[in-house]
Amino acid sequence: MLMQRCDTPLLLAATRCAIDLAEVRGWSAATITGCFTGLKAALDGHTGDDRSRYSEVRQRVRPRSHSSATRITEVLAEMELLCTTTPLRGDPDLDRTAAPANCPPC
Repeated sequence: MLMQRCDTPLLLAATRCAIDLAEVRGWSAATITGCFTGLKAALDGHTGDDRSRYSEVRQRVRPRSHSSATRITEVLAEMELLCTTTPLRGDPDLDRTAAPANCPPC
């Protein structure tokens, strides 16, 4: 049922990646649900051809109070869709310090 709600191949791949990470890392059901909701927001309009900044992901998922930006960025980093760079908000350390360790620079 969940997979039928994935309206793009990228969202489907991200959902599958989230399920795999959730199993390995022991995420709760609420965390997984929030991650799915946030992935839909984070990947809206994203083609998968370029990486997203950590700060951009946080801005997109912040209005969704039950979405875990940390788990969403873990999924995007695993899929090599997240990068670190100077953030949009002017805080030069936000992306580098808050993004998962395996994120390459843009």
